[in-house]
Amino acid sequence: MRRANTILLTCLVGAGVVACSAPEPPAPVAAAADAPATQAAPPEPLRATADITALTDVEIEGEVRLEQTGEFVRIEAEIRGLEDGLYGFHIHSGSDCQERGGHYNPTGTPHGSPDEPADLRHTGDLGNLVSRGGVARYDRIDPMIRLEGDDTVTGRIAVIHNGQDQLLPQPAGDSGQQIGCGPILSGNGH
Repeated sequence: MRRANTILLTCLVGAGVVACSAPEPPAPVAAAADAPATQAAPPEPLRATADITALTDVEIEGEVRLEQTGEFVRIEAEIRGLEDGLYGFHIHSGSDCQERGGHYNPTGTPHGSPDEPADLRHTGDLGNLVSRGGVARYDRIDPMIRLEGDDTVTGRIAVIHNGQDQLLPQPAGDSGQQIGCGPILSGNGH
């Protein structure tokens, strides 16, 4: 919206001569008075990473990245050294690669697909990595994973298996031997 400036002229009429004078224009208003107060930058999103290393003679390596996205957590992984195919991918309850524990399951639910409702899957059920051309990738926004609070996955273990997670067989999906793992560490991991 444009604001019109109005200037009042004071005029004197006398002896056939009109003399007018304009008042001094008002001082400009400082722009800062119109601008909203400076707001603090939004907080950095919560992040965690897991550097994946081999547990067997299969030479694999890679990284799993987790980032809070609103109420959900985005999980991205890139694992190098796997033949083409599907590989079970889970979060385990242990705290290091020597003591990996079982699938992370704080709610005591059955094993299932990551696409199942919360009462039909473990929190740590992430399904499968898809490997093509020697690189396995994963990208998912998950409603159950947490990076803070009582059921956080931070401090747990990301695990790669040597076979496809069949999703329904209990208790762990029959995805075979564990061939890679990495502790999930808070922050950017560097």
